[in-house]
Amino acid sequence: MSLARGLVHRLASRSNRDGEDRNLTPLIEFDGEAYVLMTPQLAGVARKDLGVLAGSVAEQRQSIVAPIDFLIAGFYDETT
Repeated sequence: MSLARGLVHRLASRSNRDGEDRNLTPLIEFDGEAYVLMTPQLAGVARKDLGVLAGSVAEQRQSIVAPIDFLIAGFYDETT
């Protein structure tokens, strides 16, 4: 089964991190560059509206999921 919509994080240049809560905007690596994961700007997007897959950051799953947990719960669960 596949969902019709996906949850999308915007990636921003490091200069966009100024003033942002670092719990919600961790740095992740993609294609050899560091980017800010803009969790406050999460969006549900129809899969049909997404472009061509540019790559994967699956190996950084914990860095991606932790800010979502923080957004929902207000704290990190450091045991996972």
